Amino acid sequence: MNLPDLIGQRFTRLVVRRALGSKKGQRWWLAVCDCGQEKRLSTSNLKSGGFKSCGCLRRETIKTLYKQINEREAGSKRTDEMGAELSDPLAVPGLNAAQHAITGETRILTMHHKYTK
Repeated sequence: MNLPDLIGQRFTRLVVRRALGSKKGQRWWLAVCDCGQEKRLSTSNLKSGGFKSCGCLRRETIKTLYKQINEREAGSKRTDEMGAELSDPLAVPGLNAAQHAITGETRILTMHHKYTK
């Protein structure tokens, strides 16, 4: 069986350094990530694109997404369907402050009663 030589080939952030041998018909390789971490992968893992890094790419992507979400939430305000700002999470659009207080209290008591039966 003619096995491919992947030494020196790059797969996204992984560069294959050396062959580790074969096990159950699969050839295994030692790859080094751009961040410096080593990863042992099979030929199919490398060629399928299932592994693009040692895991650092995933961590960076998640960190970036959380940062974007937090920035968006920090700058956003709750609004009703007409675009009016809601400062009270229990607020009902169209009611004045006194009505909001009564409606909010009623909602809390109703929810408390519903879930404590």
